[in-house]
Amino acid sequence: MTLFKSLNRICWMLTSAFIFAAGTSVTAQTQGKSRDIVLVHGAWVGEWYWRELVVGLQNAGHRAVAVSLAGHGKRVAEGGPHVSIEMHAQDIVRAIEDNGLNDIILLGHSYGGRPVTAAWDQLRAEVSHLVYVESVAPVSHERLAIPQDNASMRFVLQNYPAWVEGGMIPVPERLRQSYTQVLAPQSIRSVYGEVILKNGPLPDTPGTYVYATSSRAKIFRSYGKRLQDLRGWDLQPIPGAHNVMADGGKELLRVLLLIAEAN
Repeated sequence: MTLFKSLNRICWMLTSAFIFAAGTSVTAQTQGKSRDIVLVHGAWVGEWYWRELVVGLQNAGHRAVAVSLAGHGKRVAEGGPHVSIEMHAQDIVRAIEDNGLNDIILLGHSYGGRPVTAAWDQLRAEVSHLVYVESVAPVSHERLAIPQDNASMRFVLQNYPAWVEGGMIPVPERLRQSYTQVLAPQSIRSVYGEVILKNGPLPDTPGTYVYATSSRAKIFRSYGKRLQDLRGWDLQPIPGAHNVMADGGKELLRVLLLIAEAN
């Protein structure tokens, strides 16, 4: 594998997304049960990524809260090599608490699976369904829910020492060409960090793993299959690539509405 292909694979394994500012919520009238749905973006992007998905959820009568993680989107000024998974997990917890949410469908995309897992560990009673979308996920019952990505760290150390020195991974050029919204470097500490549970094994919360059938990062599909075997979670394929909002998120919206109606 060439250096370019290796870097491109790592970059697209990490891409992710959201909508308005941290804790911003939207709701609408509905004849059915209104659900609280929390969306967590991944590396480099911000709350804006989920804009069309949030509108779709709103039109269906649900309340959506899009969390802008520290250092991204409308919180870009807070970024730096000090930003950690734990900080991002607290952003999620704070948005849930500030909005008084419960019976939550909690979704994380790509890198977002790491802080979502840490937040799930803290807010067990409030979360009724997990949705991991093309993301890193906890695939064991051990205290080390998600291990540190040592292979990727070694690759970066060997090939991009300037990144290591600065503690940040720059925005991939392909993302810059795709979006005009706020994009920001991601701290290496967060991207490759581990998630250690503080409150014992994760509960048997129902969940769904969504993978994109044309995604070049096949590792995400394997995460879904392992969760299906380990926890009995539903495995949902959707058309498209890792950038699940490229078509406005229509397929992801369909999956979320099915989950909301069934739970």
